[in-house]
Amino acid sequence: MQQLHPYWRMEYIEAPRYPAAMKRPFT
Repeated sequence: MQQLHPYWRMEYIEAPRYPAAMKRPFT
């Protein structure tokens, strides 16, 4: 989880209104 931690974090900040963005790494 630490590997994609900074990954999903950047996506989350770039597109916080995108539910798929934060759901992509979690899936």
